Formats: sequence, C-alpha cells, structure tokens
Amino acid sequence: MVSETLQSQTKNVCVVGAGPSGLVAARELRKEGHSVALLEQNHDVGGQWLYELNVEGEDPLGKKPFLKVHSSIYESLRLTSPHKKSEKTVEEVFDAVVVATGHYSQPRLPSIQGMDTWKRKQMHSHIYRTPEPFRNEVYDMYSYAFPFLDTKGMVVVDDDRVGPLYEHTFPPSLAPSLSFIGIPRKIIGFPFFESQAIWIAQLLSGKRVLPSWEEMMKSIKEFYHSREAAGIPKHCTHEIANFEFSLHLQYCDKYGDNVGFPRIEEWRKQLCLSALINSDANLETYRDSWDDHELLKEALQSPHFTQLGLEDSPM
Repeated sequence: MVSETLQSQTKNVCVVGAGPSGLVAARELRKEGHSVALLEQNHDVGGQWLYELNVEGEDPLGKKPFLKVHSSIYESLRLTSPHKKSEKTVEEVFDAVVVATGHYSQPRLPSIQGMDTWKRKQMHSHIYRTPEPFRNEVYDMYSYAFPFLDTKGMVVVDDDRVGPLYEHTFPPSLAPSLSFIGIPRKIIGFPFFESQAIWIAQLLSGKRVLPSWEEMMKSIKEFYHSREAAGIPKHCTHEIANFEFSLHLQYCDKYGDNVGFPRIEEWRKQLCLSALINSDANLETYRDSWDDHELLKEALQSPHFTQLGLEDSPM
C-alpha cells in the first residue's frame, strides 16, 4: 500500500546478521536514506557463504548455545582469515531492528529415545565439509532461534513457526519497527531477500504503509488455517513451495509487487524450475547434467544479465 505522505522519514536501523539477507537489507535501507548499523558475530560478512573449515570439535549436535556460528558451505569455496575480536560492550538505541539471522545456524534435532546414552558418534549435517566421513549416515535439519531477541512474548518460535508474522516478515504488534528477512524456506533466495528488503526500507521511510493490526492478524490466521486444512504440519509453516515448485517464483513476484520491484524474467523462471525439477528427480547427479542452452541464450539477451569476457575474468 502506497503512503499518501510525501515527506520521507529517516530512521536509525539495526540489522542483525551480515549474510546475504542482512547485506541486502543494509544496502536498501541506506538507499532510502536510513542510518544503518550492521551486526555480525562471525569474523567476516557472508553468513552461509563464509566457509569455515574446522567445525567438528565445536559441538557435533549444536546443543551448546554460546558457541560461535559457522556456515554450511562445503570445502573449496572460500577461505577467510580470522580478525581480532573486540571485548568492548556498546549500548545503542535504534528506531527499528531488522532480524536477518536466517535459519541455518541452529540445528533442529529429533527426539529419539536413547539419544543421550548412545555411545557412538552423533553429528548434525551442519558440520558437513567433505563427504567421506558421512557416507550412509542419517542427517537432521535446521530450526529457527533468536536468543538475542526479547519481545515479551509478542514473537515466539513454536515448532519452527515464527509468529505471528504478517507475510513472514512483520509481527503486527511491533511492525514496522521489528521485521524479519529470510524466514521463508524453499524460495529463490536472493531476489526474494532483495524485494523483502526494499519493502521494509520503504515502510520505514514512510513511502508505504502496512494494513491495520486487525487486518494483518486476520491475514495471518487465514494463512495458518489454509496450511492446516492442506495437512501441512506446523514446522513447515515457512516452507513456501512445499509441494509445488512454481510457488517459489509466485512468492518472489508477490513481494516484488509490494514495492514495484521487477518481476522475475520468464527465462529465469524456467531456468529455476528446470533446475529444481532436475534436482528433485536426480539428486545425486543433477549438478553435472543440464539441458538449458536455449534458456541461456535468452538470458544473455537480458538487460539484467552481464557476461564477463576474458579481459574481465578475475582469473
């Protein structure tokens, strides 16, 4: 919804997390004229794209709450050198907080009888770096956790449902001062994060407005009811494309429509769907086989696609 107020507002905003969603949030907030503080507990930015080699000795099942967070990136992507950490504590008051910590740091562990007394090795797949030690093993997934956030019960995590959140982004009682980026799963991440970040930035600047508290709560309850009626368990609340691949793309376009963000090009949609269907059908080999030459030709003609020549190559 576009605001009738033309005067732009500048806010002091804290973004928690410097992964892909946090970085794009900081960028879009600054574009709107906001002052941004970006907080990251790791030694560098990048989130899940920051490769950490030595992780197994930390906590194989992720049960210890205060160990440093590491990414899920595999071997040979990128290595960084650690930086000296400061022991200083600083208190600051912000007009708004954007939570962009993702959901790939806190392991989701099953409840299995005898798990605490099992003598053999137990390890979460978050520790994965190379395949050899993990062949023929069973793996667990991730869950949502916000130990740094005290909302007095206005936002809770119940069986991996973070709520109540309007459009997976705003808790109605605290919006738009508190927002979340990157909560949904099974979406096309980067364009989704970008459109979400633009929406938050424009809401904080006063260019757009949210529905009333009553309307947002009604929408949330209707969404929950539709998921329950479809037989989707609570812990899959934020899985957008749970059973239908095309929902990935529809949801990205829906968020883009909130802020006039360009819809995903048709060639990109077909490329994504082709990759998703191929990965579902050929999980072990899909990375090494593809048939998308025609789509790539169309992509090269897109104004949003830049092809590097040999003279531009970083190698």
